[in-house]
Amino acid sequence: MSLLLFIFLRSCCMKNTQDIYDASPPPNTILHIEFSFNHRCYIATCIWFAYAEGYKGFHQRFSPLVVARAQTIKPLQGTPIHHVILGPFYAMGLFHATKKRMIVSWSVSLGVGLIVAVVKRFPYPWRNIVDAGVIVGLSWGSLSIVGIWFKSAVLGQALVFDPALPEKCDRKD
Repeated sequence: MSLLLFIFLRSCCMKNTQDIYDASPPPNTILHIEFSFNHRCYIATCIWFAYAEGYKGFHQRFSPLVVARAQTIKPLQGTPIHHVILGPFYAMGLFHATKKRMIVSWSVSLGVGLIVAVVKRFPYPWRNIVDAGVIVGLSWGSLSIVGIWFKSAVLGQALVFDPALPEKCDRKD
């Protein structure tokens, strides 16, 4: 079970790693940012994304949710096969979750996609400045997922975070 959990969480982190790689500016463009207003914006953006995306978004909310939901997947022990196959999407709360969790998860996912589409149109150096902040936030998020999983699965510390599973429906057939 711990191996499967690791594979699910690894796929979430791999997605973040690919996003970090895609958002990383080529090395030669990093050196062209002057130590001026642009440089101060670069630093401020990295600090802002570290706090807003990395700490508030990932570390306090998303990462514990992903690990808590991934821990509910128990293959060959009653977990539906589509939850296992679509494990990363299940862990993100995109399906089989409370109504509120699904609305939040889908809204964040679609909102991020929309913001990415807008930021891709930014001119140099502003796109690189925003990308640097995103890299900081995604890095924090990936490390947070790995850290929370490690504390929970390897060290055995209990994870007390609501996995936002839907209530069981009592059907009388």
